[in-house]
Amino acid sequence: MKYLILTLLLISCSSQLEQNTVDKYLSLVKVKELQLDLKISHDPLPKGLKEEYPDSYNDILNRRIYYSDNSILWNNFANKPYESQFSEMSTENWFENWNKFKNQIIKLAKEKHLDHPSLEKIFNQITQEPNNKYGEIPVGAFHAFNNKKPIWILIIKRGWGSKLKNKGKMEWGKLSHIEIQAYDIETLELIQSDGTD
Repeated sequence: MKYLILTLLLISCSSQLEQNTVDKYLSLVKVKELQLDLKISHDPLPKGLKEEYPDSYNDILNRRIYYSDNSILWNNFANKPYESQFSEMSTENWFENWNKFKNQIIKLAKEKHLDHPSLEKIFNQITQEPNNKYGEIPVGAFHAFNNKKPIWILIIKRGWGSKLKNKGKMEWGKLSHIEIQAYDIETLELIQSDGTD
């Protein structure tokens, strides 16, 4: 009986610790308007892309994903203190946390009188499944411009969506990877995406 009570107590403490950690990260979420015109072009895809990325070429065609250190999105949003502060967050319960963070971002956009209906529509077209390979959590949204047209830029952190063996014990992945997605506010079309695998 003592072991059962101790086990239940440890589970309860672990669950409370996880919630406190999620709440801490949730308070760091940012929604901001930027006076930034990215001027993302729809130039033809670079030659040799199919050979360089044979496994992800279809993603590149369909979603305009470029894993490049020279991308406008990468240069403006990756490896910055803002997104890096989420890198130690666990992917545990990522599917439930996706909705918490999404709702927080939409709430902040509404409070700042930004175009939150379009942001909500964009989030609604992003499908998440609990058995995804990667656990993903949106951690920020930036209202900016692309060739003078309004856009939303989403910052999504991701990591391995299940437990991994690390130094002999099973641990959840960390949100150490990033995807940056730019959406046209009027058409809701994904203009460009960049990130790390």
